[in-house]
Amino acid sequence: MNPTWEDPIPDEDDDENTYDKGFVRGRDAVIFLIDATWEMFQTHTEEGNPFQLSLKCARTTLTNKIISSNKDLTGVVLFGTDKNKNTRNDTDFKHIYVFHDLCEPGAERVLEIEELMSMDPVGFQESYAHSPDFSLADALWVCSIIKYTLAHKRILLFTATDNPHEKSAHFQLQARTKAKDLHESNIDIDLMHIQKPNQEFDPSKFYKDIALTADDENYKIPVASDKFDDLLTRVRCKEHRKRPLGSLSFTIGAGVKMAFKTYKLVVPTSKPVPVKLAKENNAELTTVTNIFLGEYGGKKIYVTDDEAKQIRHFDHPDERSIEGSTRLCLAFLIQCKKRDYVPICRLIARNNDPSKLVALTSGGTDG
Repeated sequence: MNPTWEDPIPDEDDDENTYDKGFVRGRDAVIFLIDATWEMFQTHTEEGNPFQLSLKCARTTLTNKIISSNKDLTGVVLFGTDKNKNTRNDTDFKHIYVFHDLCEPGAERVLEIEELMSMDPVGFQESYAHSPDFSLADALWVCSIIKYTLAHKRILLFTATDNPHEKSAHFQLQARTKAKDLHESNIDIDLMHIQKPNQEFDPSKFYKDIALTADDENYKIPVASDKFDDLLTRVRCKEHRKRPLGSLSFTIGAGVKMAFKTYKLVVPTSKPVPVKLAKENNAELTTVTNIFLGEYGGKKIYVTDDEAKQIRHFDHPDERSIEGSTRLCLAFLIQCKKRDYVPICRLIARNNDPSKLVALTSGGTDG
């Protein structure tokens, strides 16, 4: 099963010759898959309950990406809710709620996460409610069918429960199978587990088979934490892009080979393009450029950028080279218009340029 992620906008900051043809160029995507069951609201520290800690990590990541990587995509999906919202691609999984679909980060999304984060357990129960009858396989499926092809895809799974399907071997098998499918499709799943007071989080019960890491078989799941700084550090390590420059095959001897991927240790960070805002309402301003083509018939002719792009080629009679070009051209076009003809010409614009077939049409109102 190969989920499709399709990105119509390539990453313009990347050098075209930097990456090997075998690797996908484009934007990165991070989905915050957050456990919203009642257990995430039971314990509360000075920094908030586990659900609020998860949303804090999402909010901080969105804020950072607005500044440093505003073309990357982020999403927030809740599982373990009583209400459902996941109707893309004709799906309707129970107890899965897509809070934010995959999209570029923005101030409006940050405010929506802050509003959700400010809800107390009673308020969340009234708005979304809880349900233990979710399927983690369904949640992973919802994350996988978000339709983008990207350079880097990652799901950050936040939970405080180490064995959510303890009583259902069927749900366990489904989740492991789906996690393996995503792993084979180069979609990473990283566990951001949160420690409950006086209770150990044991990944070996279930999540060691879910949080599969593609490039390091010696990777060990870190110890759970209930500190925001610890969680945020892990999120930053995982959501930071690691793009290979190419692949190498290292031969030791006959029939003995090792495979490597080459990475840059230091990559400069580009400054984001400034966005001009209106001082009245902070709405984004759109720049409109008019191009001056010259004076014709005593009038100044201007065209917009879009109009200029639509003009493939513009010719004007040159009286200095051949006297009478203007009158002959006008008469020629008038006769073509009367007969409803469009002349097809062979154009050689410059010396050593290949010839092109072009249509000669009149750009004026009288021709």
